[in-house]
Amino acid sequence: MKILHVITRLDPGGSAESTVHSAAHFARRGHEVHLVTGPSERWEGLRGMLQEAGVRVEVEEFLRRGIAWRTDLRAVARIRGYMQKHDFDLVHTHSSKGGVVGRWAAWSVRRKGRPVIVHTPHGHVFYGYFGPVKSRLYREIERVTARITDALIALTESGAVEYRRWGIRPRRRLASIPSGVDFGDLRIPAKEEIETIRSRHGGGPGRRVVGTVARLVPVKGVELLVRAAALLRDPSVVVWIIGDGPLRAKLESLSSELGMGDAIKFLGWQTPAEPYMAAMDVFVQPSLNEGMGRTLVMAEYMERICVAPAVGGIPSLIRDGETGYLVATPTPEALSEGIRAGLNAAAGSSAMGRRAKEWVAIRFSQNEMCRQMESLYASVLEAGV
Repeated sequence: MKILHVITRLDPGGSAESTVHSAAHFARRGHEVHLVTGPSERWEGLRGMLQEAGVRVEVEEFLRRGIAWRTDLRAVARIRGYMQKHDFDLVHTHSSKGGVVGRWAAWSVRRKGRPVIVHTPHGHVFYGYFGPVKSRLYREIERVTARITDALIALTESGAVEYRRWGIRPRRRLASIPSGVDFGDLRIPAKEEIETIRSRHGGGPGRRVVGTVARLVPVKGVELLVRAAALLRDPSVVVWIIGDGPLRAKLESLSSELGMGDAIKFLGWQTPAEPYMAAMDVFVQPSLNEGMGRTLVMAEYMERICVAPAVGGIPSLIRDGETGYLVATPTPEALSEGIRAGLNAAAGSSAMGRRAKEWVAIRFSQNEMCRQMESLYASVLEAGV
């Protein structure tokens, strides 16, 4: 096959990593794989992986985030030209902007059922990101674009249910394929390193650590975690916020206003983050919307007790009360109660952590993602027009 992937940008994160691993997998299997992406300053590691696997990479300067009609139309025209030059069998688009631009470019060159068009949104922007007017606009754009899409891939079954609820249906198939995690590549530290990390950041003897790893942007809901920690008012608990972003100063100010002092620690990005996750007693994913949540899967694999609101694809990752705790509504009060339950579980038997690891190890590996992707590609290519 000749396969083209289109993604808005390859910044480090779940959508980029999943796209890169999928593209590299098919290249290693002997297919001709290309990838078109917008400009990014933080993608050298991922670019190296693509080049090593033999994926041809094209940077399209007009492919950028946000709606800008003139720039977007130029991106469609440029990507359309690239598709005409290479005559692809299948175009697989990723993320919101890359998905709209790439799919319409592919549709405009489509002849006799080729290229087949596949899209993975890696989550959606139908709520939690913007106000009601802009959210409705994005939903309408996606409804129309889905009509030219052969297959739409949600990251979880609960994510697929949300697409059906919003009336977004592709031409042939709505599938759920997880964003696979390379569990063998996780950096899980020894006990001595965990103790050192905990001691260095306020998690010494008698203390319990609750934490998250997230970009500090509104949709990640870290403000919920700060307010939930204030409601806990447990002197034995220290909260680690690992990550950075435009909301950091606001969140630090809020923590101070709530009188949290050293009970909440903003640690910035830690690379790798896994040793810090392994040092937590409870991992919290406080998102307002989440396609899947790869860090949540990683934490479960490391047998951490996980707590998260039941939004987006998260209900497919946690069996409430068995492998972690789902919070019915993303509010500080509900999240604080979920964290309290998680702390109680972490202080008791380790059975919940073991069940969580078994649950994700089977369902969310990179091998499983690629196996399901191969099956989907074959089915939509066979169906043709």
